[in-house]
Amino acid sequence: MRETAWPPARRAEGLLIDRPRLKASAASGRGHTLISGDLDVATTVLAPGASMLGLYASAPDAAHALRISRDSALLVTRAPIDPPEDWRGGWCATALDDGWTAIDVSGPDAALALAQGTSADLEAGSASAAVLFAGFRCLLSRIPDGFRLYVERPWLEAVLTWLDGA
Repeated sequence: MRETAWPPARRAEGLLIDRPRLKASAASGRGHTLISGDLDVATTVLAPGASMLGLYASAPDAAHALRISRDSALLVTRAPIDPPEDWRGGWCATALDDGWTAIDVSGPDAALALAQGTSADLEAGSASAAVLFAGFRCLLSRIPDGFRLYVERPWLEAVLTWLDGA
C-alpha cells in the first residue's frame, strides 16, 4: 500500500531542513490572527502601530500584518492574542495560531529556491503578500538572511518536501 510508504510529517517547530546551502526553520511562538473588513481599524485595535506589508516586504520583528486581499490580512504578533471573534465596527478577527506556519528559509541557495518556487515578479511588488510558491498559496516576506513563507498548516509538509528538493 502506498499510504504506508509515506514518511511521518515533520512537526512545525525548530530546524526543518538542514543542508549545507539551504536551511529552513519554523519561526514559532508568534501569534497569527486572520483579520477581515476594515483592516486599519482592526490593526489599530489588536496591534497598535502594526504595519501592513505587501509582497516580499521586509518583515519587522514587531507586530505586522501581511495583506492577503483588499479586505483580509494575516496579523502577526510576537505572541498569540485572544481577539474578539465577532464582527464589530466593520471588522472581525479569528485566531489562527495553529492554522499557519512561518518558515524562515536562509543560506546561499535561498534566493535560488525562491526563484524556482515562484514566478511572481518580486521587484514589481504587490499590495498583497499572497503568492503561489511551489504551487501553494503562501504569504511571502523578507528577513535579513533570506525569506519567510507563511504556509497554511495542511500544506506544510508538501512545501517542505519541495524545499528539501530545491
